[in-house]
Amino acid sequence: METYPEKKARLKIALDKMHAEIIAAGGTIINLPKGYLSHSSITMRGKGEITESYRKQYYGEGSFFSTPPMEFGNKVTDAMEHGEEWVEFIPHLPIFERELFVNVRGVPVLMYIDTSNENNRFCEQKTTKTRWTEAKIAKHEQLDLYSLGLQLADGFVEDECSLVWVEAIAPIVTRGMGLKKFTTVDDYTLSGNFEETPRTITQEMRDAMADKVLRVAREIEEDLAAVGHLY
Repeated sequence: METYPEKKARLKIALDKMHAEIIAAGGTIINLPKGYLSHSSITMRGKGEITESYRKQYYGEGSFFSTPPMEFGNKVTDAMEHGEEWVEFIPHLPIFERELFVNVRGVPVLMYIDTSNENNRFCEQKTTKTRWTEAKIAKHEQLDLYSLGLQLADGFVEDECSLVWVEAIAPIVTRGMGLKKFTTVDDYTLSGNFEETPRTITQEMRDAMADKVLRVAREIEEDLAAVGHLY
């Protein structure tokens, strides 16, 4: 299994190669905290000024964070990939955790597709206590970005994709004086309930996402030049 330092070194080589290709094509390098963007740094960027919480999360070496629900979601996905019985009820496609490192209008973007197939149909999975509604999924830009990424990587993508919501449950644990105890990844289990919701990503949506990637990258570059030394 690849270690974090090995992954970091591999991505550095890929980033240097992509930067060289951008320059060779007549482009310029956009200065970004890690040299590239991820789906969360793009899709979590709202309107208006860049917030302090956004800077703390995405600027600097210590920006990565994880929570018990996130860790449990990763545990579920890993179990699915290894064919463990307790997760075999969850629908998925045959290719797990495909890594994409693509050039979106001069912006390097790293993404990981939960599951996909050889025709570039993909499925994103959310393992949470709160149900993912059809309305929420319709606005979930991670799907737009992944559709764009697959198209850029391979030259084609299916417009149809889906999001699978898998219900996670965790007890409310209390201790002395009725104080709530923070949950850990081991507190979570699966209820056995899930919903798969299809969504269509059009070329217009992929183009709009490419526009957003470039806009966010330029906003971050400008903000980084002004306050980056503080992080």
